[in-house]
Amino acid sequence: MVVVPTWRKSAVILGMKSSKLLFWAIVAGVAPIAFATPAAAEMAAAPSRPTPDILQDYIYGYAPVLMTATRSVNTAVPDASSLPGRAPINQFARLKMLATPAARLVRRPNADTLYTLAWFDLAKEPIVLHVPDTAGRYYLIPLYDAYSNEFASIGSRTTGNGEGDFAIVGPLWQGQLPKTLQIVSAPTDHVWVIARTLVRGGPDLANTLVLTSQYQLVPLSAYPQFHATGDYSPPINVPVIRPNPDFVGAPITSSPGVWKPGFFEILAETALRNPPSSSQAQQADQLVRDGLLARTS
Repeated sequence: MVVVPTWRKSAVILGMKSSKLLFWAIVAGVAPIAFATPAAAEMAAAPSRPTPDILQDYIYGYAPVLMTATRSVNTAVPDASSLPGRAPINQFARLKMLATPAARLVRRPNADTLYTLAWFDLAKEPIVLHVPDTAGRYYLIPLYDAYSNEFASIGSRTTGNGEGDFAIVGPLWQGQLPKTLQIVSAPTDHVWVIARTLVRGGPDLANTLVLTSQYQLVPLSAYPQFHATGDYSPPINVPVIRPNPDFVGAPITSSPGVWKPGFFEILAETALRNPPSSSQAQQADQLVRDGLLARTS
């Protein structure tokens, strides 16, 4: 058996006493860039009006806030078959067609790639990712943390084309894993998976669909039965949590939530559930100095 160590991190929470003030500071800092009106340009050029530090805090929070908003939209379905490209937490959404110029789900999609998408919540237990033998077909399954950083990639280049079971383990989980599992340690509980599988032209699409249907996500608690039988059925009729109405539409970056004061509240929630790693200590400390974050142990 393999013992998985616990990663200890400092949690952070966001103080919102001056969210409106911060919002207007951001608007003042961003407006010259976004709109470039003569009045805005004059304000930007004024030597007595330095760029507020809050603008850098906003830039730092942009990625985790959009990751949270995207996860909320993409998982707000009761099962993996209701809407293309969407599935409940810890389930695969399997796209069954190649991208066309009209595609909006993935930005700048590949034309020779079949996408399989998922969002993990690892707070309760690890999720086992099963991949079949791809018989030489190229594929890759990168994993991104809650701050949009790629922390691992499973696939032809890194782990080979053979069959394998990978346990994606959250930062605070403690326990033992079967020896049949390869461990992938995630720095945050929330993880985004964007699997890409090569399609060798239109006639090859059916063969690729057979392969991607064999990608499986199995909670650790259900893995012994899956390992013994090869069978696992994800739950259906999953309760749906409606996404924030300020973050809807495609692309998500055009949503009004990007510039509303609630942006910082989402950043607070994300940071609390997914504490920044030590590599982001400098940015997190700046938020503390700016009065946005209060550190707890």
